[in-house]
Amino acid sequence: MNHLNRPHTPRQTPHQTASGPAERFRFWQVSLGDDLELLQATLRTHTYARHAHEGYAIGVTERGSQAFTCRGEHWCTRPGSVLAINPEEAHDGCSAVEEGVTYRMLYLRTEFYQRLLDEFREQLPNPPFFQSPVFADDELAGHLLALHRSLEGPTGRLDQESQLVETLGQLAQRHANALPTPVDLRLHQRAVRVVRDYLHAHLAADISLSELAALVGMSRFHLLRVFRGEMGLPPYAYLTQLRLRKAKQLLRSGESAASVATAVGYVDQSHLIKRFKAAYGITPGQLVENAYAGYHKHNNCNSKCLRSPRPDIL
Repeated sequence: MNHLNRPHTPRQTPHQTASGPAERFRFWQVSLGDDLELLQATLRTHTYARHAHEGYAIGVTERGSQAFTCRGEHWCTRPGSVLAINPEEAHDGCSAVEEGVTYRMLYLRTEFYQRLLDEFREQLPNPPFFQSPVFADDELAGHLLALHRSLEGPTGRLDQESQLVETLGQLAQRHANALPTPVDLRLHQRAVRVVRDYLHAHLAADISLSELAALVGMSRFHLLRVFRGEMGLPPYAYLTQLRLRKAKQLLRSGESAASVATAVGYVDQSHLIKRFKAAYGITPGQLVENAYAGYHKHNNCNSKCLRSPRPDIL
């Protein structure tokens, strides 16, 4: 078993509410046929809470080493490691070394990746399913870093789009398989689907576990075990992800953090900030500020100007 996927116990680090002096989180958005989210981060003491993304999370470790758990296993990266996490795969993350880890991530919607792969004549898995969340491919890592850096600066749209298509196509060609053939739905799988739909429809409500269990005719214990087994997260953590995704949308539309907190079911603004920081490494205000600063840093960038930072967004 190589150093990329051998079992590893993540370094236990204290959870911080603000980045230390050596930590940095830069988060911005680019439009290339779809809205792509990008992150460049340096972690030393921050620990990501267990979470999942709606779409694919693809990235490269630049320096240091990152430890995380995914699919019930512990993983550890090295400089040049490629990360490819499938949609809705629960994971956490922290630095595995004292000097910290610097990495870049690209977040893209499943539908966007599907449309991109439809353009290839070769038979590619669509949608792609990555069997391992981390692997070694130095050539591809170089292409991913070049793509990410081009989306950071005033590179022309033609160059950016060309790199995007070629790099993500190579990623699927080399490291993805087709999605596993789904088995016949059993009772517990249907129950999970019902609970998921209910959480989506009532994300701002104060939902109880008893309410969810009664909805599908299960005991609370059985529902917790079944839902975690299917989704990798218990219902309350899955609901947190739904709320934070909605919060990002509302913040980008110009809503204040206080009104967003209420809209997604949090008691107050500080509760939203705490959850947001744990999942994304940045506060709601930093999300807006980073996108705004990323847009105005260069003249020809395709990054979206979301709105000017406001004092009521923390």
